[in-house]
Amino acid sequence: IYAVFNKVNSTYSAKTSNTYGQNVNYSPHNETLQTTHFSTKLVTKDTFRTEKVINPHNFEFVIRPNVTCFGLQIELAICVAITSDNHAGRSVIRRTWGSYAKDPNNKAVLLFFIGSDKTETDKLSARQSRLQKEALTFGDIVQENYIDSYRNLSLKTVSVLRWVNSFCPNAKYILKLDDDVYVNIPLLMKSLHDFAAQLSPPGPFFFGYLIADDSPHRDPTSKWHTPYTVYREEKYPNFVSGTAYVMTGEAAVLSYEASLRIPLFWLEDVYITGLCARKAQVPVYGSNLFYNVKLAATGCTFRTMASGHGYTPEEIVKIHSELSDPNLKC
Repeated sequence: IYAVFNKVNSTYSAKTSNTYGQNVNYSPHNETLQTTHFSTKLVTKDTFRTEKVINPHNFEFVIRPNVTCFGLQIELAICVAITSDNHAGRSVIRRTWGSYAKDPNNKAVLLFFIGSDKTETDKLSARQSRLQKEALTFGDIVQENYIDSYRNLSLKTVSVLRWVNSFCPNAKYILKLDDDVYVNIPLLMKSLHDFAAQLSPPGPFFFGYLIADDSPHRDPTSKWHTPYTVYREEKYPNFVSGTAYVMTGEAAVLSYEASLRIPLFWLEDVYITGLCARKAQVPVYGSNLFYNVKLAATGCTFRTMASGHGYTPEEIVKIHSELSDPNLKC
């Protein structure tokens, strides 16, 4: 997917929709922010909820977590999209950047979101049994019975929104990300707090690596091939990369409601942060603290970056060890 990246301390300008877009610059820590901002005058954020539900997310829970948000002031719900057999990935996340949620002072929860296998062969039954044992041990797994596949990633993120709406509606922010991402959460939270403090008027938003003025891939040989029969518009709404992005709790509520009222689209980031955000009139902000491909797997890199994508478990351990070293010199 086309994206434009500018390093920290630089400026950039992303094209926005002629119908809805306007540019907003924001610079915490010498950072430049870009937005697709929807005017509240166009439609109130609740109007679309009167429309008929055409895409109900009525999948059943296979595994429910022990994590609870009720009665707590949750600053951050960390929601990782992952496959059932990636036990090593979950273990590494729990021990490295995901350990942020272990400290009660951080007011955070960590959850892993998983779909189900296609058939119940003996091999798959053994895989499910192992997953259930892991869920009993850690209590941080959410599994629904949609088929877990690349083209069902939108369903996986809708399951995130559903869980937040049902079980963690008081979360201030929700971080949705892939399992091969490293995140400097303290840096991310500082940036979010600084940004929200200057946002006027306050309200819901998405926050991540902005992809602007992007067109569907019409080439049948492309991994992201999207024919006109699937998507008729010539451009996607501006959206943020699905590798890692943050939404406010209100944005999660609104986007979930929007997802029930527009047809499912297979590109998760386009669907949730583009189409659903547009439907719900939720602004989408781009920050150059995020990157949607692989950066150098070093602690020095992540002193000034919130996220990078494409790391092995071993590289995640290396980054975290270096970043946690008080004697690290960059």
